[in-house]
Amino acid sequence: MRALEAANDPDRLAELAAELDRAPSRPPGPACDAVDAFRHLGRLDPALALGRLLAFLHPTDGRTHRSLARALEMASGPSAARDAYREAIAWRPRDLALTIEAGENDLAAGEPGAALDLALRAPAGPETARLATLALLALGRPAEALERVEAALAAGAPVEVRALRVRALREAGRTDEAAKLEAALEEDARRRRHEAREWLAQGNQLSADDRFTEAHAAYTRALEIDPALPEAYSQRALVSKSIFAASGDTRALGEGLIDFCTSTRLLPATADAILYNPLQLQALIDPGRVRDAIDRELPRRPIDPANFAARGFLLASPIFVPPHRPGAYEEALADFDLALVLDPGFTLARALRGVVHRVRGELGPARADLEVAFSEAPDVGMIRFHYACLEAAEGHAARTIELLGPIVDRFPAFLQRVRSEPAFDPIEADPEFARFLLQHSRGE
Repeated sequence: MRALEAANDPDRLAELAAELDRAPSRPPGPACDAVDAFRHLGRLDPALALGRLLAFLHPTDGRTHRSLARALEMASGPSAARDAYREAIAWRPRDLALTIEAGENDLAAGEPGAALDLALRAPAGPETARLATLALLALGRPAEALERVEAALAAGAPVEVRALRVRALREAGRTDEAAKLEAALEEDARRRRHEAREWLAQGNQLSADDRFTEAHAAYTRALEIDPALPEAYSQRALVSKSIFAASGDTRALGEGLIDFCTSTRLLPATADAILYNPLQLQALIDPGRVRDAIDRELPRRPIDPANFAARGFLLASPIFVPPHRPGAYEEALADFDLALVLDPGFTLARALRGVVHRVRGELGPARADLEVAFSEAPDVGMIRFHYACLEAAEGHAARTIELLGPIVDRFPAFLQRVRSEPAFDPIEADPEFARFLLQHSRGE
């Protein structure tokens, strides 16, 4: 804890470092692992504090600088991590994985020349060839990039690298070859999607037969084939709830909520599962049972925006699932912020952040988020509903009716949810809103 307090105070950090330095020397490996664990949990302040302290205490160990670089990249962006990556490479020049990681950071920071330099100095192999290809394309040198990508494919690079060859061919002016290869790739993708959907259908049948563990395995197989199949994530989330109900395994709950948020990242409309049936995922979003399960799960997973959106959604879940009660909104906002740093296009995370702002009475930030989310996904009922709640809070009855109309038309039973939602109290006495409720209750 004293290390964390010293993080932003150089004098205190030096004082603490000197004190620790008098203790028996310990290898920094486990502490570097702790930095990465903090990072996977989204706890960036302690990750940065410990990373800085380790780099101070072990300045000649590249592992400490790498841990710090990763934390800096996640907290402040790729440009902030470049110096730490260079320091790490200086002490671990033969670490190929580190070199690739630093090169990818350079590309993200808009420094393709530096990334190319790293690739050219690294041992030959498919990963360095891929890095060099990306750098050369960014530098506007497609002919050289084409040589590199062909070398990468010959060296056994993943099939996905073929998409780089399409880009290199096109930018090199060889458009006919690019079109043929692109068509072949699209055909491969169609075959994979078809196979994945067959596994999805099998999982759905197994789930209908209450064979939830087998259904979970079928959905997992579908996602191995097509990792961008949103329905497989959403269905696996529901199966995870059933597995928990049968076994009490809280890890299944955490995995299920992350799956649910992954599905919304890929296809925001999957969020409507809890708009029209808020009890459907209630077991998945009970904060008392799931928070610890998610925090235990995150260090085992690759860092992903859905991980933090899931925890934020959990912390804010009282807004969405009855009985409505106060949530841990400050922590939820921090998780949504982090999810959006990692993926600014995560529409549902933006919408959820807007909802939390609205509930906190912060209507300006709420409008900024909900307007963007609505512009990106106007047909998603969950976004329309909470945007309508915001308009009602500001007394805009006509706009509220305009937003709610398509939802109630599609699901007439949803009218009861509208009637019971406190967010609409400010326009309850408005004649137009009262007429809207009356007409829809009559089925007009």
